[in-house]
Amino acid sequence: MKKTYSVIIVCIFVLFLAAVAVGSLVAPARTFSQMENRVLKTAPKLIEKDVMDGSYMEDAETYISDHILGRDLWFCINAGLDRALGKTDANGVFFGKGGVLLEQEHTPDPAELEKRVGYVNNLAEKTDLPIYFGLIPSASTVWRDRLPANADTAREDEVISQAYASCKVKTIDVLGALRAHRDEPIYFRTDHHWTPLGAKYGADALLTAMDLDPLADSELSRETVSDSFYGTLYSKTGAFWLKPDTVERFVSDAGVTVTDYRSMKPEPGRLYHPELLEQKNQYNYFLGGNKPIVILNTENAPAGKVLVVRDSYCDVLAPFLTRRFSEVHLFDMRYNSLSLVEYAAEHDIDAIVILYGYATFTTDTSVFRIAR
Repeated sequence: MKKTYSVIIVCIFVLFLAAVAVGSLVAPARTFSQMENRVLKTAPKLIEKDVMDGSYMEDAETYISDHILGRDLWFCINAGLDRALGKTDANGVFFGKGGVLLEQEHTPDPAELEKRVGYVNNLAEKTDLPIYFGLIPSASTVWRDRLPANADTAREDEVISQAYASCKVKTIDVLGALRAHRDEPIYFRTDHHWTPLGAKYGADALLTAMDLDPLADSELSRETVSDSFYGTLYSKTGAFWLKPDTVERFVSDAGVTVTDYRSMKPEPGRLYHPELLEQKNQYNYFLGGNKPIVILNTENAPAGKVLVVRDSYCDVLAPFLTRRFSEVHLFDMRYNSLSLVEYAAEHDIDAIVILYGYATFTTDTSVFRIAR
């Protein structure tokens, strides 16, 4: 009886594996995983060189793994099992207290940090324009009390203090502004970015550094545009048990004209893209995603042109700046290599703001372009 039972179990298991294998072969090929928010591996070409050095088998294994039938389901099941077994992190993301996901950040080498801050100082030597420098901490620092016990992640507050200490331009106390509101939803729970509310406090910190008035509630109109956002950290972990984030907007786009330079040529843009709320990455609702240059022109705004050297954190911050500046030039060094000094002179810029997320400033290879 026991032998028969064992044979039945083995047969069921073999049939299951065969069904998955056949299903994986006949299922329509996918090029992108919405669940993991990444491009899937394409089928490798059979080349003798790749076979000999073993790279073909590695690529083939990745391809099979990416295209196995029901991959999204297995991904979530694996995440659930890891969590049930007490695992506190997955793929560099911590399962934080209160249902938040917190990304693991690295500590840069002091010499490397000094070099990167040096790019900012070099820019200051090339222009007489006022320059403001700020680093946006991750949720892992502002919500450090929500990290699992003994979580190994950078002390970003110390790194930011070191960067500011060696900086020769005026700095922006973004960390202090966010810590003052740490009990509010200033970061998404499933994404690495700050929320528009967090960006509002960041904008106030910037305006304060520039001796301008912070944003008054009467200038804003808070509105929820989505309650189904699952961000990049959710995609890394498959933490299906978490509730989705909400996406809000605080600033009307009335009177704001947007010009995109997606391919370094001007084309009409928008402050908000509601159609992108139907896609996985709803963060692209703001400005429509990464672009080399975006220019915001605002009617009836106080005179002044500001150039913001930024990363994706500033997508949600940019709308707030339209309440204080007639022109906001968003400059992403990751996608263009134009000279900041020459661009500022050409467009009669009044001030330059360098505002990066902690991870981008400490790791991205394009930061050196600031000094050009």
